[in-house]
Formats: sequence, structure tokens, C-alpha cells
Amino acid sequence: MTSEGKTPSRASLRALDWLNFTLADVRTGVGPFLAIYLVSVLHWDPARIGFAMSAMTVGSLIAQTPAGALIDRIFHKRYIVVAAAIAVSLSCLVLAATTDFYVIVGAQAIAGVAADIFLPAVAALSLGLVGRRQFAQRTGRNEAFNHAGNVFAAILAGVIGSYVLQKGVFYLTIFLAIGSIVAVLLIREN
Repeated sequence: MTSEGKTPSRASLRALDWLNFTLADVRTGVGPFLAIYLVSVLHWDPARIGFAMSAMTVGSLIAQTPAGALIDRIFHKRYIVVAAAIAVSLSCLVLAATTDFYVIVGAQAIAGVAADIFLPAVAALSLGLVGRRQFAQRTGRNEAFNHAGNVFAAILAGVIGSYVLQKGVFYLTIFLAIGSIVAVLLIREN
């Protein structure tokens, strides 16, 4: 029962579990795979790779405080998660479709900005579902599903990148972003 005296639905709690599972990979974008891709497929030099990799961090650094403030102010938190997942998906599509340095850096920066939405949004959704008393326990459960999602995505990315398609990791992130959209929309708004 939450602090408001309501019991969260089991369906919403399960959807929150799956949101954390699918967001594990979406939150970090394509991460270290991008560096491998840029050196082995696009044959970029280390300086360009470092710049492209740091663009996500810079975007994230710039957006962190505004993202938290935005989550605090808006009522429909689920929809901002949807928008951020779409932004990460579009970023991955761009990464898979281009070799242009500036476009890749821009896509990484956008992914960094979008990634800053997920953590405060999941915290706000969790707090809204379980209330203050059960928030610490719920946060632990969120992290357990997040770590399980990281392991799953890393194994799957390794298999896809090694045996199926090098650009497949971009599409895996898009697939998981779609899963996160479905999961967050299954959380009851009330």
C-alpha cells in the first residue's frame, strides 16, 4: 500500500520490472560497442573515436539537471520515457546509417540527453507506485532488473555483433527501446 493508501496493481509493478530490464541497454546507448564499430568498420583514428564517445557524456552532463527538473514538473511521466526511448532509437538508426563524423557526434549527444530522462523518470514512477515507505525496496528491485537486463543485452549484443551483423547492436538497442515503450505504457497512469 502506498503512502496515499492505494495498493499498486501487480500488472503495473511487473511492467516496471520489465521497464528496468529493457532500459538497461537503452540508458547507455550502444556504449563500448560504438568504439569497436568505429575502429573496425569505419576505421576511425583514436582521437575521432574519443570525441564521438565523449559526445554522449557531454550531452548527458548538460541535460542532467534540466531532465530532473522536467520530470519533477510534468504529470505524464510515462510519455517522457516514450519520447526519450524514441530519441535513443532514432540516434541508433542514424549511427547505423551514416559514416559522417559530425552526424555521429550529434546522434551521440542526443542519446546522452535522452538517457538523462530515464533514471529520474523511473524513480518518479516507482515512488508513485509504491510510495515512500517501500521506495528503497523498490529501488533495489529496479536495480536487480536493470543489472539482469545489462547481462542479457551484453550477451545478445556479443552474439549478434559477432555472428549475425555488426550493425545489429544498433538494432538491438532499438528493439529494447520499443520494449521499454511497451512496458512503460503498461504502467497504469493512475
